[in-house]
Amino acid sequence: MSFNGLQVVIISNFCLIAIKGGWGWRLSLGLAGIPTLLLTVRPLLVVGSPNSLIERGRLDEGKAVLRKIRGTDKIEPEFLELVKASRIVKQVKHSFRNLLK
Repeated sequence: MSFNGLQVVIISNFCLIAIKGGWGWRLSLGLAGIPTLLLTVRPLLVVGSPNSLIERGRLDEGKAVLRKIRGTDKIEPEFLELVKASRIVKQVKHSFRNLLK
């Protein structure tokens, strides 16, 4: 049996409403802050993706992360493809403006 996010919220609010003294809504609001906190802190802890590292010119780090993700040393073709794609992207001028046209 699995629950989706809405079902978890409904069940927790149902349990919290029974708390006397008006603390139920405070706890419910506090519990709602936990996913927000996780979504805020998690990006600070996650190492960059190989693609983002390569685009920032950190090729050795990008290769190391790609090697770790794939679990093998045979990453050279994929790595070269990422480097090539990064160079092509850097050649595009005014990419956002082009999307609006």
